[in-house]
Amino acid sequence: MEVYPDWNFRENIAIHPCECNKKCGNYVLYVKACMAHVRNAPEQELIDIASWDQSDLYDLFANIDEVLSVEYKRDELEKSFNKKIKNPKKINKKKEEN
Repeated sequence: MEVYPDWNFRENIAIHPCECNKKCGNYVLYVKACMAHVRNAPEQELIDIASWDQSDLYDLFANIDEVLSVEYKRDELEKSFNKKIKNPKKINKKKEEN
């Protein structure tokens, strides 16, 4: 089962089959021009940035998964740290008991 977010996740970034996908097997990455390093591109239009085959898509997936895993762990660590800071009395009591 596929799960998609409830927002338009293709508004700023999209991946679509290449026009000649049946021949080349590639997919094209489109990015809103205001997010790309392309001069004089219409800011609100999606422009093609890269062309990938299926193995490149797996590499992209692995890269994104790695980045999101690190970000998730960072968020969890910050939440844990902030909980301890909000209750300094509990921390100080534990120190006093030892």
